[in-house]
Amino acid sequence: MNDEELAQLKTQVAKRGVTLSRYLKERALGNDQSDPCPQTGTSDTQNVALEVLLDESERRIAQQVATVTDKGTRDVLSRLSLLATMLDQFARTMLIHTPEIPHDQQKSAGESGERRHRNWRRMVAEILSDMDTRVNSEVESKILAEQTAEARL
Repeated sequence: MNDEELAQLKTQVAKRGVTLSRYLKERALGNDQSDPCPQTGTSDTQNVALEVLLDESERRIAQQVATVTDKGTRDVLSRLSLLATMLDQFARTMLIHTPEIPHDQQKSAGESGERRHRNWRRMVAEILSDMDTRVNSEVESKILAEQTAEARL
């Protein structure tokens, strides 16, 4: 698009008293009935100019969406990586510092471990509930449902 074509476009926008983006949208959709220069009589240079402007706008919008999405994705992946590292470190530390359970004590240790795990999950559900009831309600409901089912057994 050259300077002359851009000037013509700006003149049309000024005559209509609308924004450039609105004018381009109306022209693209054919909704510009009050336009003194109807689309059917437009020259090829005006059509080309319109296409160039629409392509450029689309490119800029796509670039901004990609930038925002990329940043959000990086943030989530960074947090997920941190959690995975923390969990791995916890498991390693627990295995290093806890002895293996003798065979004759495994049943009672298993029951105790299950009880302690249920208590831990209940506390996590309460923390999640305090943090944000709406977002975590599904997680909380699932944990509480599992606890209820385990308590019935």
